[in-house]
Amino acid sequence: MLRITVFTMLLDLSMSNDHDNPALIDVATIDMDLPASDTLWNAETPTLWLMQLHTDSSRPLAFLAALDALLTLDFPSPDSPDRKSVV
Repeated sequence: MLRITVFTMLLDLSMSNDHDNPALIDVATIDMDLPASDTLWNAETPTLWLMQLHTDSSRPLAFLAALDALLTLDFPSPDSPDRKSVV
């Protein structure tokens, strides 16, 4: 479901940009989590990923928080207290 949502959002943004119209999808309304926690995304090896998969109890990052972190100028961690929101 997440891939379909992201693809639809990107297609909407692309089409709105190409035709100089506002986007139909408000990115701020997308309320879903990424498929894995930050710990799993940042695992350096497949073995470490597998070990952390069984021990990681942290909640996955929300899609909007990840997008917000990607759009910041200094790209801090989404959990950083000094991160400034762009979205």
